[in-house]
Amino acid sequence: MRQALITLFILFAQPGICQDIKINLVLDSVQVVTGDEIYNKFDLGVSNKFRVVTLINGDCTKCIMTLQAVNALIDTVGVHNFYSFLVYVHGDDLDLFDYYNETGIKFKYPLLYDRTNSFGRNNTSAIRKDINTFLLNSENEVILSGNINNEDFFNKIIAHSKNQPQIIDSYPEYPIKSLPDSN
Repeated sequence: MRQALITLFILFAQPGICQDIKINLVLDSVQVVTGDEIYNKFDLGVSNKFRVVTLINGDCTKCIMTLQAVNALIDTVGVHNFYSFLVYVHGDDLDLFDYYNETGIKFKYPLLYDRTNSFGRNNTSAIRKDINTFLLNSENEVILSGNINNEDFFNKIIAHSKNQPQIIDSYPEYPIKSLPDSN
């Protein structure tokens, strides 16, 4: 009996396995920033079928490098897909974060500056030290959770995206030849 309880605990305590957890996006509490521009309202694609939400502590140099993994994931999954990417950055002083982003990482997608850590306060049941990214469905329910810097978790999100229909936003540059008549 004890072994069965331990197995159940391990199964449900692992990152990536989620049971009935819903995330509050707290979009009214964040400032949306892209490059040097600040937006009061911005279409973040929150009506997309899936959302990849990543949390970054802007006061932590190692954590800031998480943006590189998010960039790689966006490049792999694509922005013209059923996915939107929401990157929440919290911290006491985001100047260090801005410096690293502007001089090295150059993240080209919108960032959500959460100066009061509203996301963290509103989602305490989902947030753990080893989890910084959530894959959500259209109801903001957690499908997967884990650390985006973990290759296994990163690949699970990519695998999830490959199981979805792909959107083609332009015709191929080469002509498509028709099949010869069978007459």
